[in-house]
Parts: sequence; C-alpha cells; structure tokens
Amino acid sequence: MQKFVALSVAEAELIALVQCVQEMMFIKRLLNSMKLQVQLPMVIEVDNKAALDLVNGWSTGGGTKHSEVKVMYLRELKEKGIIRVYWHPTKENESDIYTKNVDNKLFEKHAKKLCCEEQDETVAEE
Repeated sequence: MQKFVALSVAEAELIALVQCVQEMMFIKRLLNSMKLQVQLPMVIEVDNKAALDLVNGWSTGGGTKHSEVKVMYLRELKEKGIIRVYWHPTKENESDIYTKNVDNKLFEKHAKKLCCEEQDETVAEE
C-alpha cells in the first residue's frame, strides 16, 4: 500500500519504483558497510512503459511536474550507473496474478512457475 494518492497509473508506478530503489540503496549501503561488493548496475524491472520512459528521459509530457523530484532521483542513479530500469511485460510478469485480473491461460502459466510444479515432478520421479 502506498502512503500517497497518485494522479495516474504512471505516477503510482513511479512511487513504487522510488520506494523499491530506496530499499535497494539501503541494502547496498548495508552490504558495503560489511565490506561486501554489490554488482552495479542493480536491475529493476517495471511493467509500466510510462514510468520507464520518465526514468530514461524519453518523456517530456507536461503532466509529471509534481513528480519531478522522484524522476530526477531515479535518473541521477541511472546516469551514475547504479541502477538500470527495464520494461517487463505483463505477459511475462508472474506477480501480476496477485495484483491484476489476468485470463485463465496467463494465470495457469504463471501459477506453474510460482508453485514449483516442475520441481514437484522431479520429486515424484525420485
């Protein structure tokens, strides 16, 4: 649950992306304090092309001025090579079965991956 009211789906995805990146940066600093190396760039996948476009600087639409600080934070980390943001389509996003209405075919495809059906078959053979 987000603590903010978003004015669009892109803004909601952007808020979630920033929160995820903040957690990743905390964990990176924690690991670095233990003298462990973190491979950069850290990869983040989003399923919203508008959020991806904002981070990559490909969108200059006028409806995002109120989110500019969040966008600039993500762009700065991207330009420094700390993060890399990729698009992950809904058809390939297993977690969507928990958050969206998906058709039966897509649900069964993702449920098999999440429920380790292949692993169950291996155990049955042994």
